[in-house]
Amino acid sequence: MTSVGSQIGLASNKEKEMVASLFCRLAFLIRRQLRAFGCDFKPT
Repeated sequence: MTSVGSQIGLASNKEKEMVASLFCRLAFLIRRQLRAFGCDFKPT
């Protein structure tokens, strides 16, 4: 059995999947916005 203190800073596989999914959705939204505004739009 591991103590709670040893788990600090470690992400579970489910947490990693959730973060990856969020980044994929964010990338999709940014690509969609770039298409909507044209090639000259530069997000800052």
